[in-house]
Amino acid sequence: MTHRSTAAALLTLLLLGCGGTPDSPEPPPAEAFGDPQRFKVTRLSLELPPASAVPPQGPAAEHFDPGFPLSLGSGLCFAGRDGDALEFWAITDRGPNGDGPELVRADGTRAPTKVFGAPEFSPLAARLRVVGDRATVVESSPLTSPEGIPLSGLPRPAGPGSTGEVALGEDLSIFDPSPVGVDPEGIALDAEGKLWICEEYGPDVLRIDPRTGDVLTHLRPGEGLPEDVARRIPNRGFEALCVTPSGKLVVGVQSVCVDSKGKRMSPFLRLVEVDPADGSTRTLAYLHDGGAYRKPADAKFGDMCALSDDELLVVEQGKTPDGLRNVIYRVDLRTASDISGLNRADGTALEGAKLSELEDLGVRFVTKTPVLDLRALGWDVEKAEGLAIVDAKTLAVIADHDFGLETRLLEPLDGNDDVEDYTLEDGVLHLEGKPAPEAKLRMLPSGEPTTFWLIELPEPLPLKR
Repeated sequence: MTHRSTAAALLTLLLLGCGGTPDSPEPPPAEAFGDPQRFKVTRLSLELPPASAVPPQGPAAEHFDPGFPLSLGSGLCFAGRDGDALEFWAITDRGPNGDGPELVRADGTRAPTKVFGAPEFSPLAARLRVVGDRATVVESSPLTSPEGIPLSGLPRPAGPGSTGEVALGEDLSIFDPSPVGVDPEGIALDAEGKLWICEEYGPDVLRIDPRTGDVLTHLRPGEGLPEDVARRIPNRGFEALCVTPSGKLVVGVQSVCVDSKGKRMSPFLRLVEVDPADGSTRTLAYLHDGGAYRKPADAKFGDMCALSDDELLVVEQGKTPDGLRNVIYRVDLRTASDISGLNRADGTALEGAKLSELEDLGVRFVTKTPVLDLRALGWDVEKAEGLAIVDAKTLAVIADHDFGLETRLLEPLDGNDDVEDYTLEDGVLHLEGKPAPEAKLRMLPSGEPTTFWLIELPEPLPLKR
């Protein structure tokens, strides 16, 4: 074995604590995450006031009374204690939406779509109060621009931050894009009591006044953030965010960035560290558990929180050949090199490189240590999108229940009710070129409540605040 291949094998073992080929790292064995019986889970009931329901626009009003249940599971951070109560900040995403057909325009160009059940919805942050096993909403603030304009959840128009998505109503009408569209997915509290939020469209990072919802700072790719993150997969922008004790931000791109050929095969996810004090940034590489997933793009961040300036807790999750995966790692940033501005020898993006080539380029990854496997503890929903540290032995995890809705196709053509198999042409659904005028898109209740847990760990974490 050559020196290079020996080093690559050792690197993989050190990073993952297990075997696996260098270009498809295998996940740690189940026992590496500890005995699930040693973790204590308190399942919380989130009670939402009727006034928090989101009014539907369109046929969904028949099925959602008084409206779509508010979904506050896109991000979570701990806000402190008030006597026996625990307080958190949580964030919604862009609002009630579901998958839609591919739009085929008159000129033959195509675009992905999303169906929006409440196009006037403005994403909001909410403060939650937990007493015992009961969680309630204390206050909420819709997000607004510095000019006082409510931010929208609708996709942005063509240009910076555009995902190319087109917003539809249930009746297949097309909504105009919004220049103030945001899709929040992470939230963190800084030492001055202000909120930092990351979102998927840009992907951007915003600082918010929690009292008013006003945007105080807006960082974008090339304007305070590295330009490389603009190569995120559409609808897979920033998903995870934390503030370290020294006030720096760490933000994670949800999935792999595309390479210079548009492929989604990278072995790593990007973490960006931002120092708001001087505007400096650095980019670090997180080696995902590639062998656990069907394909690299299935590996995703859920959320993150800071143990110290150098260590984080990170949710890694995604679909696997056997189902779903939601695990938490302790991540050490000190082992990683800064890949800001680094490309392959031919000038193309690092995402096109295999691990051996990345090693030759001097890339050193963050180090991962298994903490817990949520599914082994009984987590039974797809996503864990909010993670918060309460204290050294207590974590909080919350799921996004997508406003309690699911999108269905009624009266489908040839029995095919998968809306993503259809196209929308001249206002009519088509399946494999055949018109399906009877098929109807509908948003119906999923019945899924918010999954919100407190987890007591068997051993304390090295928390430094």
